[in-house]
Amino acid sequence: MRYASAQAAATAEPPTLWQSIKKLNKDEDARRGLDVVANILAELGRQAAIKGQEMPDD
Repeated sequence: MRYASAQAAATAEPPTLWQSIKKLNKDEDARRGLDVVANILAELGRQAAIKGQEMPDD
């Protein structure tokens, strides 16, 4: 986190959203990290959908 903060602070002007996306697209580690986050969010959504269902009668 400290390294990422220092990297962001080192630039005089923050990049545009599209510049950031282009940079992330070239970075394999960033793509892998985003994939992990997307998979976690998908699992949380799946679990939320299951918890929202009524319990079956025994």
